[in-house]
Amino acid sequence: MVTSRMRQFEFDDGLVLTRKGLDRLFMLNETASEIWSALGEGLGPSAIADRVAGQFAIPRATASADVITQLEKWRDLGLMENGNANQAKTTEGHNFSDPLFSSYDHLLAGAIAQQHNYQVGPARVCVQYATRELANTVHPVMEHLETSSGVGTVLRTVEAGGEYLALKKGRLVARERDVSEFSMQLIRAVLVCALEAADTAMVIHGAAIARDGECILLPGQSGSGKSTLAAALASSGFTLLGDDVLIVDGKTLRIRPVPMCLNLKAGSLAILSDQYDLGSRLYRRTSSKGEVYYLTPPGFKPDLTEQSFSVKAVVFPTFRAGAATSLTHISASQLLGGLLQSNSTVSSGLEDEDLASLLAWLEFLPGQHLRFGLLTEAVAAIKAMFNVEDDNHV
Repeated sequence: MVTSRMRQFEFDDGLVLTRKGLDRLFMLNETASEIWSALGEGLGPSAIADRVAGQFAIPRATASADVITQLEKWRDLGLMENGNANQAKTTEGHNFSDPLFSSYDHLLAGAIAQQHNYQVGPARVCVQYATRELANTVHPVMEHLETSSGVGTVLRTVEAGGEYLALKKGRLVARERDVSEFSMQLIRAVLVCALEAADTAMVIHGAAIARDGECILLPGQSGSGKSTLAAALASSGFTLLGDDVLIVDGKTLRIRPVPMCLNLKAGSLAILSDQYDLGSRLYRRTSSKGEVYYLTPPGFKPDLTEQSFSVKAVVFPTFRAGAATSLTHISASQLLGGLLQSNSTVSSGLEDEDLASLLAWLEFLPGQHLRFGLLTEAVAAIKAMFNVEDDNHV
């Protein structure tokens, strides 16, 4: 039986499902949509298999197997009664319960080595660094966001028991022994503050570049080439709106920038350094996963965080060495599927009307898949979408 908390919306040629209080969307193709609709009518697995076999002209045995597999998947996801409901992902996502630290009040008496205020998207965040080493690890990555406009949300870091901890309003939000690993958790906690301060319809995991009030989103998973392409475009004169987290405003469905540093791997840096003058905007950090490079957004202006941008297109980049450069149109279902695969999420508090508006907006966004083997050709393809000549500057 379909759980009473489910919400469903028509999208492209299928359905989109979500559960009240959940920040995930579930896409159903045409076959899965037919199964779901039959389930909502109260039909059992056998009757649903009969319908699917007739509707799609497939063998009855195949239809039965498909129905059983799909129903088991939905039970596991908590979309049906008696399933193991997945808990909504929280942006801070850790369980830090520890009998040694049942209260953190006694830790707050420690000294603060440095304190810096940052404007991160719509949020002002004050980070209080417990040690100079920690400040020297994290602050260079966010220095371009430093502001003197006052203290907002406070993230207090402390060093205790051989560990670094970060506290927000008395709650533990990050914890790690290694300073480099802790710095990554701390930066993530800063981003969470930005998300909590925004009226958010959707959080997109990806990069975005802009020109003349319009932007192109570059979503993708790690290794897709999105950060390298975004860095090249930013170094060519486009405005970088973000490399990891992008906020879709809940009222306007425009993009609110969260312009953190670009996170680049050594291979990407080698390609970029051959073609662009990165100057002194690079910061190198060593972690357990090897060296990571952070690039301050070229031409960053503090008032960027006060602006918003309409979306011109969504482009999913895929780098493949030796591949010919091509831009291919994708369907609305492929666009939304790509966003979900890249771990984009919706606000769990959206009302049905607001969620329907968000999905309608997504359904009509132009979507492209950009396959490229040469960075210069990928940059030229994006420039052409803005009607900009490929001449090393915008």
